[in-house]
Amino acid sequence: MAFQFEQINLLEKHLTEGLSGDEFRLLSENLVGFELNSLANWLRSHRYKASEAITLIHKGEIVSDYAKTISLKG
Repeated sequence: MAFQFEQINLLEKHLTEGLSGDEFRLLSENLVGFELNSLANWLRSHRYKASEAITLIHKGEIVSDYAKTISLKG
């Protein structure tokens, strides 16, 4: 659970103020399949909070395809 909390914190920071190079790399490695800038733009346009997004990603409800298109399943 601490792992998911760290992902939420990093994604929230990415959405609001940006990440350092190391933080960006860490979040990228842990959200495999998602291009972080595309994800951030998608989340902003759909008004998702970082905590909601991470929960939905772990449930497989927010997905990214081979073309890095992000969508909500359902």
